[in-house]
Amino acid sequence: MGAEVVLFQCPASFLPTQQNVANLTSFFERVRRYGLQFAWEPRGQWPREQIASLCRDLQLVHAVDPFVTMPFSDGVCYFRLHGIGGARYHYTERNLQQLAEWLKERSAYVYFNNLAMLEDARRFREQVSSRTR
Repeated sequence: MGAEVVLFQCPASFLPTQQNVANLTSFFERVRRYGLQFAWEPRGQWPREQIASLCRDLQLVHAVDPFVTMPFSDGVCYFRLHGIGGARYHYTERNLQQLAEWLKERSAYVYFNNLAMLEDARRFREQVSSRTR
């Protein structure tokens, strides 16, 4: 399939309880990675320090919507763009410029998860490719 990263997204109902953290830790300590990077997108009310610690300890890429919060991971970025204020949002040229600026000098995976995903992704690709020419 050519995959490089596998995304694990937890629902907002998956709260940072002691049992859930233990289950999460157990899973990522046992699962075989086969050379893949694992990205984790916690949803809901997880403390930032706890996310940073888990990502570091379990070697996870912190997947985020950068218009909401920035990732803890210093290396590869995995951005999931859900739409500012909701899935109906169309990213503006300014939004896409800001996104490109955040990703300057970094390897990244960018996933548009809004209703205009195809159009926004194409515009973003065009903007990024014009910067590298």
